[in-house]
Amino acid sequence: MAGYVDAQLSPEGDVWQFAVPLFDTLAYSYNIHHSRVVFASKLLTTLPRYQTIHPYFSWELGTAYNNASNYQETPLIPLAVPMMPFTNDRQSSFAWGLGVGVDYSLNQHVRAGIGYQFADLGSVALGITPAESTTQTLDLSHLYSNQLRFQFTFLV
Repeated sequence: MAGYVDAQLSPEGDVWQFAVPLFDTLAYSYNIHHSRVVFASKLLTTLPRYQTIHPYFSWELGTAYNNASNYQETPLIPLAVPMMPFTNDRQSSFAWGLGVGVDYSLNQHVRAGIGYQFADLGSVALGITPAESTTQTLDLSHLYSNQLRFQFTFLV
């Protein structure tokens, strides 16, 4: 079992009113806080000529918890009027990851490693805004992560 809490993500972009680039009068930003609990495993081997080097393949499956908050719009021109912000929302969804790397045996009980992990952190969405009559919101169906991992493994 493993648990992760990632650094805050801050997506940002431009608001095209009426989906027309000519009306690019506002910029938006919001925050995403992510955590996940997963079952993680590592399949490793030992190089025949170098008994201290252990290449590995890893995977993880579990649940992601994504909290989207603090939506705000900033006018790009003096006459632009920001809308009432989307509300904060928390979602949980399926998460998975795949990775590769290498461990190095420091001694009989300790290994140091470096690896790469690609992870699908699940979906994330803001809540609705009271200013709209629809239930449309700003959402991402998949939040992806590319991770460089440094690790220590203690063997008992």
